[in-house]
Amino acid sequence: MRNAGEVDASGGSGDEALHRRRTWFAKYRKAAARADYRDPEDVIEVPYTCPCCGYPTLAARNRLWYCAICWWEDDGQDDPRADEVFGGPNGIYSLSQSRQYFRQYGKYSPPNENARLAYPDEEGESELERESVRRMISTFEAMMTPQDDDARIALWEVVKECYATLDAEKRRKNDAS
Repeated sequence: MRNAGEVDASGGSGDEALHRRRTWFAKYRKAAARADYRDPEDVIEVPYTCPCCGYPTLAARNRLWYCAICWWEDDGQDDPRADEVFGGPNGIYSLSQSRQYFRQYGKYSPPNENARLAYPDEEGESELERESVRRMISTFEAMMTPQDDDARIALWEVVKECYATLDAEKRRKNDAS
């Protein structure tokens, strides 16, 4: 089980850290879209931030994409209605509740209160998966520190490696079942 120190390792607590992440990555996403890259391979498609954990993990908003870090399913809920329980993919949890659970447990819901079968509880989530998520979080946090373009591109490569590891683990588990 993760503690809040692992989740918000960069400093700040709760809402301040979430707001800082979402604001920084939204600005970075806009800047990356306008950038004139020397090499087309350097073009970075910066994902949208998850409304629950604030990390850039969503290819699109309001499309029911799962966040690879906190497992929130983006059903379109955001700050204006964060205290409401929409039901649907995120079950009985409001976005505000899920943000608190993320700070406590590293996922949108508490352990053993899984709102959907695909949610890997602490027993079902492998150490490799947990390590990949921790590595993604630390890499995203590093991106928010002063970096040149080449360093940020290298950090995005680390994120891609983490996604590849998570995908491979998911396939391995599916093949085993």
